[in-house]
Amino acid sequence: MDDSLSAVVDGLANLTANVNAHADAARRWRERSYKRLLLSATAEADSSGNALMVFDPVSQGDVWDLCRLVVGGVQWSTTAAGSAVVYLTSGQATTTPSLTQVVDEAASLPSVAFYLAKQVSLISGENLVVYVSGGTSGQQYIASAQFALLGD
Repeated sequence: MDDSLSAVVDGLANLTANVNAHADAARRWRERSYKRLLLSATAEADSSGNALMVFDPVSQGDVWDLCRLVVGGVQWSTTAAGSAVVYLTSGQATTTPSLTQVVDEAASLPSVAFYLAKQVSLISGENLVVYVSGGTSGQQYIASAQFALLGD
């Protein structure tokens, strides 16, 4: 074989090895499993009708994708006054979140919301917070969230 043909054959061999490596990486990515995590947070509305529900923070090194969020009274049939604002924070939960923290809102309760993968992602140390305003003083509110976690 002359040198130019040998260089072409070597180039094709390198290209094939590179394509195979990318295909293997893509296969391994697809085979990773997703785990589901179901959490809830509750709060009683204060005398002003405000309830602040704070979910546990995301564990170190994890990323949680919010899949579903249900907000309302303790039972689906419970009449629950108020509206809800959903936001993320790595600091103190408050009834006055920054507009940049807000990820969703519900004009009436009960409310069910579904999210696409990577639409609402929480990173290490972040909390999902649901703030109900205009609620009934003394009423119990609950938020139930389903998260997807990338498994090993």
